[in-house]
Amino acid sequence: MRQFIFIIFILLVACDDSSDGEITDSMDTDSMDIDSPNEDDTGISDDDESDDSQDTEPTEADSIDTEEPTGLTGVYFEVESIPPVAPWVEETIYDDYSGTSYFRWPDVADNSNGITANQDAALVYEFSVGTSGTYLVEVRGRRDHEGWCTDAADDACNDVWVKMDDGDWIKKMIKQGTWGEWIWDGKWEPGGSVITTEIQLNAGRHTYRISGRSNGVKIDAVRIYLQGTIAPQI
Repeated sequence: MRQFIFIIFILLVACDDSSDGEITDSMDTDSMDIDSPNEDDTGISDDDESDDSQDTEPTEADSIDTEEPTGLTGVYFEVESIPPVAPWVEETIYDDYSGTSYFRWPDVADNSNGITANQDAALVYEFSVGTSGTYLVEVRGRRDHEGWCTDAADDACNDVWVKMDDGDWIKKMIKQGTWGEWIWDGKWEPGGSVITTEIQLNAGRHTYRISGRSNGVKIDAVRIYLQGTIAPQI
């Protein structure tokens, strides 16, 4: 009888030890949960982190202003800012051109005056102004005694065709009497009279076209500016 009671006592003690271990394991697990808070406890979510990453400085593309320039009264552009349209030829033979090159209209006309009547080889330039008004249009060009122009008359080899927006094609002059040097000229010849190129432009975008006319004429740059203001410089 005593031996039976002793065995029961030992079994009870063993059960108590096992229960204590389970409680200890449970407490250890709870303490791990406290030391490693989950995402909800920190108040930080994936959405929050995503929002922070978007609060950055705008890229260059984001900062581009596509609106028309407010108050802009003059533009200047090099002819080589677009590729030449055949038969225009891009050259760097003669010094003192602005930019990286200039365009020459070759000796394509085989008539007595060296004139091309059509405007099939137009160079097309788009620009914007921010102020409506009367604008002066000037082309920087030159002519030289070479090729067809070697023995040409003083009024030859010195003009191109020009057109503003939907207007007519008009002969644009490169100053007569000047050979072998770059020069700005603002004259054209609408209706047979050589006058200053004055064009009414509204604020906004416009298109200016240049096509070859006289054999050998060279063009370098164009400037378009509001009458009464200073011409844009190279």
